[in-house]
Amino acid sequence: MIPHPKPRSSKWISTCFEGEGLTLPVAQTASTEYFLSNSNNPVYFHQAVLQIPRGAIVLEIGARALLSSVVKRTMQNELTPLALMKQDHDDNIGFCLANLGKCYLQGVDLNPLALHPKVQFPVPLETPMLSSTLSKMWDHSVTWPAPKYSDYCHSGDTTDFKVDIAQGKQFSKMADHEVDGEPVLPETAYVYFTWKALAKKLRTEISFLPVEFKDVRFLKRTTLSTEAPVTLKVRVSVESGMFEVCNMGGELVCTGRVYQSPINPDAQPGLVENRTSHSNCRVQDFNTLDKKGFYRVHKSPGYRRRGSYQNVARATVDFSEFTLDWEGDWICFLDAMVQAAMCALVPKNSQEDIRLRLAGLGRLTIDPCSMHERNDGVKSIELRAVVDHKENKLCCRSTMIQHLQAVHEMVSCTQQAPVDGTYCFIPHSNDLPNNTTPNHVKALYSSEVTLLGRDASGFLGDGRRVMAALPAACRTQADVSERLVVNVPDQWTLEQAATVPTAYSAAYYLCEMKSRLRPGDTILVMDMLHPVGQAVARLARHKALNVIGAVQNDSCKSLIVNNFPEFPPHKVICRDGKSAWIRLVAELAGEQGVDMIVSTLTPADSRDSLTALNKEGTFLCVGDHAMDDFRNRELGKLM
Repeated sequence: MIPHPKPRSSKWISTCFEGEGLTLPVAQTASTEYFLSNSNNPVYFHQAVLQIPRGAIVLEIGARALLSSVVKRTMQNELTPLALMKQDHDDNIGFCLANLGKCYLQGVDLNPLALHPKVQFPVPLETPMLSSTLSKMWDHSVTWPAPKYSDYCHSGDTTDFKVDIAQGKQFSKMADHEVDGEPVLPETAYVYFTWKALAKKLRTEISFLPVEFKDVRFLKRTTLSTEAPVTLKVRVSVESGMFEVCNMGGELVCTGRVYQSPINPDAQPGLVENRTSHSNCRVQDFNTLDKKGFYRVHKSPGYRRRGSYQNVARATVDFSEFTLDWEGDWICFLDAMVQAAMCALVPKNSQEDIRLRLAGLGRLTIDPCSMHERNDGVKSIELRAVVDHKENKLCCRSTMIQHLQAVHEMVSCTQQAPVDGTYCFIPHSNDLPNNTTPNHVKALYSSEVTLLGRDASGFLGDGRRVMAALPAACRTQADVSERLVVNVPDQWTLEQAATVPTAYSAAYYLCEMKSRLRPGDTILVMDMLHPVGQAVARLARHKALNVIGAVQNDSCKSLIVNNFPEFPPHKVICRDGKSAWIRLVAELAGEQGVDMIVSTLTPADSRDSLTALNKEGTFLCVGDHAMDDFRNRELGKLM
């Protein structure tokens, strides 16, 4: 019973009523009728959560911690949901204290003494010393960075930054950023050090300092070494915003302007990530390049990025959207932004001895407050970056790159980017492609694509998956004629599609244009492991022919039978180098004999098969073998 109900304040968000129901008398007080209605009617929890002020901390008072996850899914990173208890947790006291600590980190002024009984002084004699208790709890094997006065109070005109990439040092990850075989300081490190220097002058940390860079010019690379650290000197004027970065020799390596910025992500939606579920970044696979595919396409001669410097997780094939990994390292994240912007906003160069180098940034805005993720200990999170070609910019959360400039530079012929790749057996696809051709073709991009010889598959600029036969297909990008391009069926992988164009073009020529076979006729394919042999066998079976295949040995036969179950094992014959195998062919062909032989072997290896060919049969040899002598001698004997 509630004898004296209290009025509901404006801070009380009701889950019992919504809309006009909030004006009812029962909704005005914390009465028995209100809570009875709350227990008997649907709960409008989702609508109530949407009314919570952005940036608020939501504490769940309950034993199961069920609603915190609902709040997080609904509001993403706009609220901080915390629970004080969790059923089945091993240490609920520790769980509660840890979340109270998170409240303190979010700015809530807590009094931890209120959690304990009031201390009476003087304390009893048996009270243990505090120092000995702490020494048992503290893990002295872990080194923690301690703030220094010099980190926040600037004296002098310049700020020095020592870059040590030796293993275990602060900047050891930079060893994964190489140019022409040597570790090189990423250009975004100049930006980061300038940001740090400005924060030091303003007696704050970069975590609380939104900044805007303008007219940044990258003048010279800085080569690094694991043997000795490199020192850079940064000079920043708070009044004018001008900054300079110099190496130890006094050479300018970077210049520009930087200002403290009052960026508000909610007031400038153009700079903010679309705050939806990260899973929305995952479009259909055939429209997307994954990380491995992106770094194959976006490969610049002499550059080599590994580890944290491969932070572009995905990209659409037209490079209009990217998914970037945020791991808490600003240098790596800004480098990923630069990679995406270079790929999307800078025209490509097709010359192998010329590469693009980042020369400048017209504008760069960073609001670190938007990156304070509550990711519950997850190593990294994925962020969506969107390209605006009209404004010539790339935005990810409230980080924006605009008017990026790049210059061409020659590449030493001895320096080539390493190529990663593997070779494997990929059977031809089960279905033939439809006879459809794109109307306009710009370029063919390869993702996780097998590119061997003349066959290629990948993406067009408009996102379609296609396959084609090219003069030289061992490359990541190529201009192709619309006559040579065919759409890849949805049920095929790109790896399967890359095995089709040349083989099936040759098979069509042999089976449709160079023969007059009818259903029931017999065809002997001399090497079914050859791509053309596989394609011929498939087309012949589609035409209802009696298909007999020959392979070199038992292991080749197993490979064919296991991958192509539509061919009966007794019709896949091993060529043993003797005459026994040809008798098996004759038995399978019957009295009519073989009507057509298709051979990818040399004339000498094809000689025995001619005895099974009927007098009106056709012998087709695929390849550039010397046929004149063979035609005169062997075929003459049959005549």
